[in-house]
Amino acid sequence: MLSCSVSFMNRVSVPSTIIASPCFICFAFNAYGPEDWLLARSIAFSLWDLFFIPHYLPSTRDYEASTDLSRIRESELEMRPHLVKLNSTITAEAQLLFNAILVLELILLLIFVIGGPLLCMSVWRIGSIHRNFRCQICLAVTMYFICIGTRLVLIYYQLYDIPLTDNDPLLLMAELLRDTSVGYHSGLACAMVLQTLVATHYWEWYEKGSCSTSFVLLFSETTNILFAAVNASSWLLETLGISVRNMWLIILANNKFQLFVYTYRKNDRQLKMMTLDRISYGNYRIDRSFQVRENVLYMKYIVHTIVPAALIATPCFLCFAFNEFGPTDWLLSRSISYAVWDLFFAIFRVIYLYLEIRTHPQIWHQFKKLRVVRRLPKRRKVRARI
Repeated sequence: MLSCSVSFMNRVSVPSTIIASPCFICFAFNAYGPEDWLLARSIAFSLWDLFFIPHYLPSTRDYEASTDLSRIRESELEMRPHLVKLNSTITAEAQLLFNAILVLELILLLIFVIGGPLLCMSVWRIGSIHRNFRCQICLAVTMYFICIGTRLVLIYYQLYDIPLTDNDPLLLMAELLRDTSVGYHSGLACAMVLQTLVATHYWEWYEKGSCSTSFVLLFSETTNILFAAVNASSWLLETLGISVRNMWLIILANNKFQLFVYTYRKNDRQLKMMTLDRISYGNYRIDRSFQVRENVLYMKYIVHTIVPAALIATPCFLCFAFNEFGPTDWLLSRSISYAVWDLFFAIFRVIYLYLEIRTHPQIWHQFKKLRVVRRLPKRRKVRARI
């Protein structure tokens, strides 16, 4: 009797608790997060109920690995890594849940398809912002549109149970572009900070906004895409192991953080010195003061957009790690984790899109002036009168 209870705990309660662990992270962030991050805290609190879904999953079939599922796992070990890990055999174990996750992800992708072009139009109307900043936002939107296209290809393979082979060029291209886009968004903050660092040291040249400053944008974006592509190909083509890849990502994330702190402190220190010197001596030029203030505002904009969205996307990496390194006999739980990580990446990008529009006052002002957006309040007023 005791052995049955222990077995039930190991096979049902433990995996459900692991999947529901982000629930406590969301609750703690809502309770103890920064007071000015109201939107991120509200979203975290609204998500914490979502993680109780694993308690309603079918448990007895989860760990009785059927012959079909075992055969699937054996074939996966013989092939290179693939981003399509679900099919009708796996999703049949919890059909309702998998369908709900997929539908919610598709709704989020549709929201971005509608909102992404509106963001680009709003940003491009602001002439006072440096051209590189506007181009970088539009390039990030374009990159995620590529990611959406590749994701739809992978969903097609998943829904129609198309056999996965290592010599399928369409599947390989879709997986490489998909993983490259994920890596690109992981390094997006570093690419933005790199431009700010150049603007800090070469402010007189950068502030003029000449055509030559576009090389800074070209270098930062090319470097970010190149690192993301090398990282994706090294994993999918098995040139580097997953452990080496994860160690590389940790080192890269540490360097990004140090670069950000250095750039922000340098600009903030210069801004304070210029404020004091303007009162006593007045040796600084006005255009340098404008560039330094723009750098500080740009860094704060990065913090207020990427950081809250990245915190929301934290369960995404937890789910991916659980799918890769979780127990081999927890087949259903690992499959659910993999389905959820795609969902959370879509949630991250939609939240980041909203923060890009809402956090910057000039972008928000131009967004409200768009013809499509202006018609929405009018329709609401007409309906209210009726």
